[in-house]
Parts: sequence; C-alpha cells; structure tokens
Amino acid sequence: SLVGPLFKNWKGKVSILANEPDGLNINFGVGVTNIDFLREKTINAKAEIGIAFDGDTDRVLMCDGKGRTIDGDIMLWVIARWLKSKGSLGSGLVATVMSNMVLEDLLNKEGIKVFRCGVGDRYVLDTMRRENCRIGGEQSGHIIALDYANTGDGLCSSILFLRALADLGEDISTLVDRFDRYPQILRNLKIENKSFVLGSSKLIEAEKQAQVHLRNKGRMLLRPSGTEPLIRIFVESRDPDLMNATADMLEKTILEIAEAGGK
Repeated sequence: SLVGPLFKNWKGKVSILANEPDGLNINFGVGVTNIDFLREKTINAKAEIGIAFDGDTDRVLMCDGKGRTIDGDIMLWVIARWLKSKGSLGSGLVATVMSNMVLEDLLNKEGIKVFRCGVGDRYVLDTMRRENCRIGGEQSGHIIALDYANTGDGLCSSILFLRALADLGEDISTLVDRFDRYPQILRNLKIENKSFVLGSSKLIEAEKQAQVHLRNKGRMLLRPSGTEPLIRIFVESRDPDLMNATADMLEKTILEIAEAGGK
C-alpha cells in the first residue's frame, strides 16, 4: 500500500509485485529473503533495477538488470559518497563487522572513514551517535540515515540510493563489477560449551596467529550465536588459500578444545 504511491510519478515503467497481503503470505517466496523472485522478474522484464523489501519494510535489497544482487554494502558505498558530496556525511560511515573489506578500501580512497561495530541495528545506531556519523547499516540491507529517519527504513533507503545514483551520475549496471569483493568464508560449528571454548587460552593464541597471517591481507572474526549453541568462524582475504587455511586452523582448534571440555 505504500510502495505504489511512492513510485507512482516515477519516470518510466514501474511494475509492483507481491503487494497483496492476506495476513499469511508476507515474505512468502518474495522479498529480501527470497531475492531469486526479484532477480527472475527483473531479467524477464528487461528492467534496469529491481527493488525488494521485507515484510515490515525496514530492509531493502536490489538487483541490477543482469539480476546481480545490490546489497547493503553497495548501497552504503553509494549513499556515503553522495552525502559527502552534499557536506552532510558527518565523520564517516558505520558498517558492521560482516561488511566486506572492499567497502573500506573504496571509501578510504574517497577520504571516508569506516567505523566498524557489532551485528545488529542497535550497535549501528549507537556507533553512529558516538562517532557523529549520519549514515550506517548492514550488508543485509538494513540502513539508517539519521537526517531522514532514526531507524532502519527500507523505503527511505531505496529512495536515497536512487537519488544518490542520479546525483552522482552512477551507472547501476557497473556497480557490482566495481565493487570487487574480497572472498569470504563463514562456518558455523555446533559447540555446546561455547563460552568455555571462546575463553580458552589455546584459542586466544590461535586467534593471534591467524591475525598475524592475515595482516594486510584480510581479517577474521570468531563470535558465538546469541540464540544457538554455535560458534561462527568468519574469514575474509584476497588470497583464497590463506582464507581457507586460516578457517581450517581455527575450526580444528575449536573442535579440539570442545572435545577436551573447553580447557
């Protein structure tokens, strides 16, 4: 009911899909959690861009005319440069630890500082306020632009992104190619005694070794799931062999500690 009126004066053809909720079909086969639906429709319609929201429209993801996903990282990259050109960026941009390192690389070239924070919109917002940033968000498409909204708003984020594209003279068909991502690996290990494992001196030493090996080549992160008995291993590097070897070493260490009872 909101998307149609928002785009009714858009220049060019606009197709609105999956906008007839019946109380049971929210996000069913569509939206940001089912991006393949948008990808197929965008390609078949030969459209320049496809836009997907989630059920409560606090998140937005897009795809280009080739069906390639434009996620929160790419949107942040574009919007941050646009805000800087307007003099309303603040001290930089806030991104979570899950955002790809290329976001940092590209924005550093533009003189834009990236502040990292934990996963979750409350951590993004807290860091934005602490560091005086006007834009922040997550790879998942949850973006906060404080001059326009004080929480994630997918409708607002989509309009800001489209406006930024126009004002910067960006070609949407080239964004994915230019946003040359670092390879990433994410492994979820089922560990019942995760607090013991994460506090182990053996694992702490393994983390230090991993950080030494990845220095100037990538990064790694270990974090527990907040809702499940899982430890998540995240490694990112331009060198796939180094990335996989680092993840293997950390996984082996975690499993050994878990078998020994977390000691």
